[in-house]
Amino acid sequence: MLIASSSVGLGHVARDLHLRHMMDWADVEWLTSGNALRFLEENGEAVHEASRRMRCLGDIIGGSLIRNCAVTLAPGPLMELYSAVKSNARIVDGSVDLESYDLVIADEFWELLLSERVPRRGAFITDFVDLSPRLWWAPVRPAIARLGDAIRARALERFDLRIHVGMWGDAAGFWHPGQLITDAAVAAPTQRGPVVVNMGGTPAGCAVAKNISSDLTKRGIDHLVIGACGELTGNPGPLISRSSALVTLAGYSSLVEVAIIKKPAVVLPVRRHFEHVENSRAFEGRSGYRVVQCSRGVEVAEELLEVLREDPDPPSVIDVTSEIEDALRGLL
Repeated sequence: MLIASSSVGLGHVARDLHLRHMMDWADVEWLTSGNALRFLEENGEAVHEASRRMRCLGDIIGGSLIRNCAVTLAPGPLMELYSAVKSNARIVDGSVDLESYDLVIADEFWELLLSERVPRRGAFITDFVDLSPRLWWAPVRPAIARLGDAIRARALERFDLRIHVGMWGDAAGFWHPGQLITDAAVAAPTQRGPVVVNMGGTPAGCAVAKNISSDLTKRGIDHLVIGACGELTGNPGPLISRSSALVTLAGYSSLVEVAIIKKPAVVLPVRRHFEHVENSRAFEGRSGYRVVQCSRGVEVAEELLEVLREDPDPPSVIDVTSEIEDALRGLL
């Protein structure tokens, strides 16, 4: 079996690894790149050699497409991202024999939507099925809507099972049973520890993380920065589990984690990042949570002190990892 996991951030590979831990019936090889590749190697997973030659999409998104806590719609970064996906797809075409695997699982691995190769049996996992065109600049909304239609159509055409694990949205042809969690979401709770500042697996939030860390230090708030901007660990579960609270970007896996383990959190959506905007809506106005624009990181400490005094009331999250594992085994 091949699990092709997106290199956009660590959230995708973390949830895929949790799923893989339940699949004791499968012999798994991985395809990814960047920090996701390092994460897997630290966990002793077998990785396809093509992974070392692919470009990391997270580095492009976090370094060019997202700047100053906002998504830029400039043609240059968008073309760089598209070119990287196409380049990776060519590497897959030339080096990965998809038909040799009993099952290929692609977690937002966009390269397989552009590849000339098609899996013999395949499943596609995503936490969004809608590009939310209403949130984009008005002149580009029709193009965004068409792009979303094309992505869904290609997934329907190429994969036997399409699994939507997001917290919002629905689409015909996609099974939406609930959420896919990470190992961190099921780590055994331990003693109360420092605040964890989790900026994910890309450099997008590093400048903000530095400012937040400096402010928390001045206020004497014990904290730890993890991810690409701090301590990059293959086992973040214990750190998150024993934290007193989290400061996190509004990525899917991080928000599922804080909801499952009922940790107070300050959520930082990136401006014009449609997933962050939609994900963070579920936490607005809830006890134990604050949604603060990423660019307003100077406000985090005050909001954090407030949520630490509140009982967390997270939105409903349904762990369907075992149901997804059953469905994947049923494809064989």
